Amino acid sequence: RFGLGTWGVDNSECLVSGGEQGYRLYDCASRYENEELCGKALKTVMEKVERKNLYIISKVFFDQVEDVEKACRKSIADLGVEYLDLYLIHWPVTIHLPAVKGEPFKNIKMPMYKVWAQMESLVEKGLVKSIGVSNFNVQLLWDMLSYAKIPPAANEVELHPLCPQPKLVK
Repeated sequence: RFGLGTWGVDNSECLVSGGEQGYRLYDCASRYENEELCGKALKTVMEKVERKNLYIISKVFFDQVEDVEKACRKSIADLGVEYLDLYLIHWPVTIHLPAVKGEPFKNIKMPMYKVWAQMESLVEKGLVKSIGVSNFNVQLLWDMLSYAKIPPAANEVELHPLCPQPKLVK
């Protein structure tokens, strides 16, 4: 299977072309600020490829964790789909937010167990097929497993020869 990351994508042509070339996974995120554009491309792709044959991922950013369902529903609407195959917590950071779109710093204190409970409710409501995390380390994963009713289906992380993360992979 081939997948397309959508970070930095500012036109839909590459996403549509990817669909024509056999790409079936689209890795999106609210923080990329292009989900509406991705939705337009997905609409074109779904004219030739059934939705059930696509795997669409999005992520909730840490400035949205106070209302994860609202963030998820916005991503679903912007992407023009009825559900997400995988919804991730983009980063494990929930305090001392950087300025977003010129807004001043925000200080959100939301324990991860509360964020994860909101993620689990998305599965129960049928908004997402599975939930996971992104950029979590081993300690955070072990902690999450102590309270998760639904364990994370994925931990999307950076891996390459300059960043092999062997302990995390193991």
